[in-house]
Parts: sequence; C-alpha cells; structure tokens
Amino acid sequence: ELAHVKLVVDGTRSMSMRDTGMDAGRKLLLARRLGLLAQEPPRLQNLQAIQTLEVETLDSFEVGARGQLGPTRYDIAAYTMKKDYFFFRDSDGLNVPNGKTDHVGFEAAFDGDLVEAGDGMVKWNANVSWSDQTYAFNRNVVAAGEDIVDGGRIDTAPEWLGDAGLGWENDTFSLFAS
Repeated sequence: ELAHVKLVVDGTRSMSMRDTGMDAGRKLLLARRLGLLAQEPPRLQNLQAIQTLEVETLDSFEVGARGQLGPTRYDIAAYTMKKDYFFFRDSDGLNVPNGKTDHVGFEAAFDGDLVEAGDGMVKWNANVSWSDQTYAFNRNVVAAGEDIVDGGRIDTAPEWLGDAGLGWENDTFSLFAS
C-alpha cells in the first residue's frame, strides 16, 4: 500500500504582451511503503541494521521569466531545492535510508528563426544550466575511502550542462542537429 500527498502552488504574472514572469513554490511528500518490515523480510547487508524509514520530502522554489526580445525567444529560471530522507546506495553499495541534499541553480533556453528556406524555416536553439548540488548530512563510507560530508559536492551531479542546435522545420517535418 502506498500513500502519496502532493501540494503544488504555481503562479504566473503577465508582465507585458511578450514577457511572462513565473514563480513556483512546491512541497512534495513521498510516503514510504507502509508496513515494509512487517510484510517483507528485511534485505539487510553487512554492516546494516533495521531502521525506521522517514517520509521523503522535497521542498523547492523557482522563479523565472519567458518571453521574446526581437527575434529571440527565451525561458530563464533560478531555483532552490531541499530534499530530505530519500533512499539511495552509497559508494560502499549500502542502502542509505536518510539521505539529505541541497540544490541551487539556474536554467536558460533561447531559440529563434534565422531564414526562410524552401517551404520551411531555418532555426537555432541553445540552452545552458548550472547547479550546485551538495549533501546535507554526514556519513562515513568505509570501503570506498570517502566520506559524505555536510556541504560537500555530490560528485555524480554535473555542475554545468549545455547544448546548441541548428535545424530546419516546416508544418509537417523538422530536422535538427545539436
């Protein structure tokens, strides 16, 4: 049996005919399977003990804008997120039922039309995102020789991502390379 509760609050404010401001505050609760230890035998590994599972929570806030400046369309946003009590495996291969992380970042996407070609339009697009994702708890990871430290970067989470593309599109077909 699963129990889920989700509260989402979104708002959009029109700033002009071409620009839109957006902000969102989100609260997400993910309940763990009820009666996990009562219904299923525990799958414990060496060095682990039975633990009570907390409800996973995710709190986030996002603010941004989308619109058009001349021939260029844009969509930009900045966010912050806090995640508590999520379940993951550490680099020792052990289950961690109480992971906590903090995240901040921004995302930007741009696109536009370049020139008409045939019965379609040559278009371009580009996007970039930056994030700082850190642990919000301490844990000794024995076999891997590394510790999870409060404030330490999550080494598997990329800091920068980006892409650019060029393509052609008409009413029935599109072809893009990025």
